[in-house]
Amino acid sequence: MFDYETQLNVFKELYNDIIQLGDFRTRETETKTAEEYMKKKLRNWGDYTDSIFRILRATGVVVFSKGRTLTISSERIDEIKYILKKVDREIVCTDMNRNDFDLYISNPHEPILLNDNKDSLIKTLESIGSFGNNKEDIYVLKHRLNQQRIFRKQKKVDDETLRLKARSKEDIEDILQTFEAISQKEIEPASMRPTFFEWNIWRAMTMINHGKVKGNFTVDDSGMPISTAGGGKSDIIGDYGKFNIGIEVTLSTGQKQFEMEGEPVSRHIGEMQVEKPTFGIFIADSLNETVINHFYTLSHQKSKIYNGYYNEAWRIRKWFIKNLKSLSVRYLF
Repeated sequence: MFDYETQLNVFKELYNDIIQLGDFRTRETETKTAEEYMKKKLRNWGDYTDSIFRILRATGVVVFSKGRTLTISSERIDEIKYILKKVDREIVCTDMNRNDFDLYISNPHEPILLNDNKDSLIKTLESIGSFGNNKEDIYVLKHRLNQQRIFRKQKKVDDETLRLKARSKEDIEDILQTFEAISQKEIEPASMRPTFFEWNIWRAMTMINHGKVKGNFTVDDSGMPISTAGGGKSDIIGDYGKFNIGIEVTLSTGQKQFEMEGEPVSRHIGEMQVEKPTFGIFIADSLNETVINHFYTLSHQKSKIYNGYYNEAWRIRKWFIKNLKSLSVRYLF
């Protein structure tokens, strides 16, 4: 296992000459000891890895498999084949001047990709049940393809929703195993753990509830989560006819939990309550005392902003998993 100690030993060997010289300066900070210097280098390595993962997934041609592997999207194989066959992969000279570098890195017309060709675009559109013709502007065709991909992603989420409501033993075990993987920090890079935590809570809520449960996270072509919900609304929203449930989840702890979640969570639930009665569920690894006090105080105050009393239940992840296991036994047997 490539754990922290293994990484540390590798980096100590790589930077042995600098350590021996005692030159612990970095570009932005001046670390004072070898230990601080190595920790800084390891963090930078982790940040770099995270950036590469994000860039690869942002292309849409690479998808994630539960935080363990990156694979080529089965829907984008033709694009990859085109890149491997047509796109130059020679290493660019590193000593080029700044002007040449800027022209190279910011050129929107290079490299030419499969979907920069109208005929290829039309063929792709027709292969997924859409349409196009050569008289249309290429950007109209690209927009249509993008819309079709968004539709297909949502279809995968809808299909998973139907499957989850069947409450199969395999899906229940998979949800519990994913919680365990997050807890054991097996999801990599670490920045993806909150995303998978939110997605997994959505799966569990979809399975154990009879309402219409919608996750506001974004997904890739395979239906796997890319990022957590954006601002302005609850992470997960359950519509139960006469009332709503807003579910907010976080892996943040300590004072940071209150700073990140206190105001947005209460605002999201309050805004939903203006529409109809709404109950909030806040799920975290551990609960900061300030967060508990904040939600408790709000729940005992009648507010015009929140159209009455604010209803928020706060729960730690262990409680949620324990009850999920209990419900799974009830549904299966």
